[in-house]
Amino acid sequence: MAGTTPLPAIEDLRAIIAQARRERLPILLFFSTEGCPYCLEVRRNYLAPRVRAGHAAAGALIREIDIGSARRVTDVDGKLVSEADLARRYGVRMTPLVLLVDWQLQPLGAPLIDLDAAGFYEAYLANAIDSARRKLAAP
Repeated sequence: MAGTTPLPAIEDLRAIIAQARRERLPILLFFSTEGCPYCLEVRRNYLAPRVRAGHAAAGALIREIDIGSARRVTDVDGKLVSEADLARRYGVRMTPLVLLVDWQLQPLGAPLIDLDAAGFYEAYLANAIDSARRKLAAP
């Protein structure tokens, strides 16, 4: 992650859910792997600017999960699980992958997988975030 703004690490899912609910925002899970050049590009060019802009401007709470990491985080039940376990929970096998979830950690749409070579990634990401926000706001 050298040379780029680090994304907030996932620490405690209970705290993230509580914050997202308070701020009425979806949770954006960015699944990455160490050394993945496409992950670096998504992190640096699309997600880090949103993190710097703040949650409200980003439209989501952004957290990064390394699909190969044994680093432990607190799950919704208070037990410790690895980042790799969280990735397996969502069936993530390739990176980069962006998934927007609700306050029960359920997907709010299809994930964005890989990096768009045609240059439309920003539009796809913005549409996914807008769609997730509309779903959360629906009665």
